[in-house]
Amino acid sequence: MISFQFYGCGTEGLPPNFCGGLLKLGITATPDAASSVHLAGALTINCEIGPDVPASVVEGIRVNVYDVINFNKPVEESGNNIYIAR
Repeated sequence: MISFQFYGCGTEGLPPNFCGGLLKLGITATPDAASSVHLAGALTINCEIGPDVPASVVEGIRVNVYDVINFNKPVEESGNNIYIAR
């Protein structure tokens, strides 16, 4: 885990254990065509639930394979994310 910014839980009529935040994970990408290649990157998952969601937040998942390709564009109607607290 690179970082996690917690936004809070249980807003907008959701159960109290449904939470939001910005999670950044370190990943290693291994293309099928070149299984000996290992590329460092980051997976970012953003969930817009909670009382502390910054105004600039966009719900979605992004992948950045460093110095290769950055899938950094939100896809409209691509679904929602949620974190469930235990």
